[in-house]
Amino acid sequence: MAAEFRVHLPLTAVVVFGVACGLLAQTPQFDVVSIKPNSTGSSSSSMNSRTGGLFVATNVTVRSLITTAYDLRPSQVVGGPSWLDAERFDVNARAAASVPDSAFPTMIQAMLVDRFQLGVHRETRELPVYALVQRTAGQTGPKLKAASSECAQEPVPGLLNPCGSGMSTSLLNGNGVMTCRRMPMEALARSLSGQVDRIVIDRTGLTGNFDCELKFTPEDRGPSDTRNADAPSVFTAVQEQLGLKLDATRGPVGVLVIDRLERPTEN
Repeated sequence: MAAEFRVHLPLTAVVVFGVACGLLAQTPQFDVVSIKPNSTGSSSSSMNSRTGGLFVATNVTVRSLITTAYDLRPSQVVGGPSWLDAERFDVNARAAASVPDSAFPTMIQAMLVDRFQLGVHRETRELPVYALVQRTAGQTGPKLKAASSECAQEPVPGLLNPCGSGMSTSLLNGNGVMTCRRMPMEALARSLSGQVDRIVIDRTGLTGNFDCELKFTPEDRGPSDTRNADAPSVFTAVQEQLGLKLDATRGPVGVLVIDRLERPTEN
């Protein structure tokens, strides 16, 4: 799921309503949506799309629905009522089986507008970020290599295509493994944003595409996770394995400001 950030002036309520109506009229929507409060008290949640046009979210907050729909980090969602994070819901939605996976974010946006009366606008704000920089000028680590401009390798089933551009992240025995193929630094920075608590901005000055492999212990690994995690933190791994560094700083970040949000009516 991907979204691009652009600066917009705050919208009036009339314009927000007009945009919402336009969104519902012009985009694919779920045919059936069931939304019910979840009062189990559990902190675990799940969200996934399934074959046959199904979208199932269990014990999720509205913030998590918004971040999924707009491809944002939680800190990029600003404003909203106190129950945005406190109350949880179960969502079961169905669309036509022919709807592609790429349409699900837009359909979740439409669902939020229709059932939660969501009204938003975008802004760019100066917020805490991490700058991805070179640890030592002109030097990179052993697992960050410039990708060849030519490709003689054949794709291997189940692995990233060496001739294309892509990123995969997996969890093995409690350790995170991030693999990139022919990725520009800007894309690598975006991927690292998913592993730390801030947006990562590329300031390496490196151009071209790169291959990389990063092994680390995820930052969000809970205390109850008993799997073996012998890899370093993502911050140490970036330095030792890529020859890069994540510097804490401030920078422009695109945010989604909530202008309106209401509890959904039960089905």
